[in-house]
Amino acid sequence: MTFTEIPLHQRMQNALQYIQNSLDEALDPEKIAAQAHYSLSHFHRIFKGMFGETLGEHVRRLRLERAAQQLVYSDKSITIIAFDAGYETLESFSRAFKNIFQDSPSKYRVNKRELRFPDSPSGIHYDPAKLPGLPEVKKDPELEFRFETIKPIRIAFVRHVGPYMECVKAWERLCGWAAPKGILHEESMFLGICYDDPSITPAGKVRYEACIDIPAHTDPENEVAVKTIAGGEYAVFTHNGPYERLEETYIRICGHWLPVTDRKILNQPSIEHYITNPEVTAPEDLITDIYIPLA
Repeated sequence: MTFTEIPLHQRMQNALQYIQNSLDEALDPEKIAAQAHYSLSHFHRIFKGMFGETLGEHVRRLRLERAAQQLVYSDKSITIIAFDAGYETLESFSRAFKNIFQDSPSKYRVNKRELRFPDSPSGIHYDPAKLPGLPEVKKDPELEFRFETIKPIRIAFVRHVGPYMECVKAWERLCGWAAPKGILHEESMFLGICYDDPSITPAGKVRYEACIDIPAHTDPENEVAVKTIAGGEYAVFTHNGPYERLEETYIRICGHWLPVTDRKILNQPSIEHYITNPEVTAPEDLITDIYIPLA
């Protein structure tokens, strides 16, 4: 398939994936546009039209949302987090951060940690002038996990932007495309790629991809794009119950496992593997494996 035959959605998804994987680098707009095989001027117009924000706004937002996660779940200094987000001064970072989150980075860190770690010892008072440490974290004995190494998985996917619980239309479009092709079968893997923390990213900007594994020869078509999930080692946590309560399990992972583990997680999205079929399984009996990528 020549690049002129590649569907628009696939070409733009290639660009989005390149951005996501390169947030630590000085991103060159020309190189981003090249991922979609468009001139820069055309790419800017298409990007704004499809995603409702300019390329620069998109990159800045992703970096600031990642910075917000680091403020809550790491003990990195605010200065280091600012540099990681691409800002040369703490002042410029603080202004940009406050424009999005309506709080200074130091106040945001304090407020969010108090919300995310409500069981921390009483009497802890954070001094915004100093680096606030994570409160003492006790291991969650009910949070069982395993380490698993997976091989690369080629997938077809439809991207959904909006609240996680409204992703059903993406699944309908994906399965409606796959079923006539004979791709769906009993052994098919139904996966969700989750890019954002809904407590940080505005609901209308949350990114999710409904995915199924596919044979190697399958090509993209219309809004259905294809790519390969990287192989490697993952920490795998099992969530039992309704999808509406998945966020509770993520909070337990980030609040009780991540602060005490000696493993480093990669700056890559988590993957949800839906073990049970929600069409024939009661919500309380649903089983979902959450894969956290490890360095």
